[in-house]
Amino acid sequence: MSAFFVSIATLLTRGWTSVYTAGLPSGERRARLDEIESDLWESWHDLEVNNRRLALQIAVRLLTGVPHDVA
Repeated sequence: MSAFFVSIATLLTRGWTSVYTAGLPSGERRARLDEIESDLWESWHDLEVNNRRLALQIAVRLLTGVPHDVA
């Protein structure tokens, strides 16, 4: 079940990133999307984090990052 929550948190993060970068020039947008993908990849491959904790980390980072992205 925890893998399900990791998938949901990842999907929401990718979705939000696609939305808030939609108006950026393509180079800037691609750079930001790549940065997020890299961050997610590193998070998934952190062997010391279990799925439940990983889902929580991704969700918290998404929620705390939204105000910064909007600003």
